[in-house]
Amino acid sequence: RRKQSTDEQNKLMFLKKQKIVGATIVGASVHLSLIQKLAPKIVLVEEAAEVLEPCLVAVLTKSVEKLILIGDHKQLKPQVDTYHLRKEYNFHISMMERLVGLGFPYKKLVRQGRMRPEFSCMLKDIYPDYDDFEGLSDRNEVIECLPCSMFFWS
Repeated sequence: RRKQSTDEQNKLMFLKKQKIVGATIVGASVHLSLIQKLAPKIVLVEEAAEVLEPCLVAVLTKSVEKLILIGDHKQLKPQVDTYHLRKEYNFHISMMERLVGLGFPYKKLVRQGRMRPEFSCMLKDIYPDYDDFEGLSDRNEVIECLPCSMFFWS
């Protein structure tokens, strides 16, 4: 028990010297007492639209002054296996999606550079305001062994 306490104190001393500390939502939950002692003022959550709201709320400590949620609330939702929790308590809706739905201020990307235009045009019904970065697809050439850059199979 004494060694465990010393290990946690050493971890805390090390973490307090860092400008940024990262953890998964599960890791933050497992090490909640350490997070509480670290007392972060800012918490940034990547893929926030996939994180269950109770999991996120559980790791927010009293010290948090700013919560930054990054993700796409129109894409992947949190995975909830229990039908009752989805239906009765809306657990399939992340905190991020809930806040956006309530009119909370947010910023969104308006240009994408990962997909070729023939792919990105297929997402216009979900992302009508997205544009492609000019010239980016020119550097992404079609593979020569394929007749075209996109095809479907079933």
